[in-house]
Amino acid sequence: MKPVTRVLLSGVMKYSEETIDDENDYNCLDSVIGINWIAKGIICIHTEKKELVVTISNEPLVESIA
Repeated sequence: MKPVTRVLLSGVMKYSEETIDDENDYNCLDSVIGINWIAKGIICIHTEKKELVVTISNEPLVESIA
């Protein structure tokens, strides 16, 4: 599957991650399942293996790359 959208997060003030699936091979690529706003300036990125929480000071830049 070919990526169709690029999301750039700038002004990162805080970053944390939690591993959801320790069973998978970490040499494999990890796919983004969803990106959600938790609160103003806080984004949660869900992947097959991790949950990433990023606090940003700027609006994300979203562009089509298809």
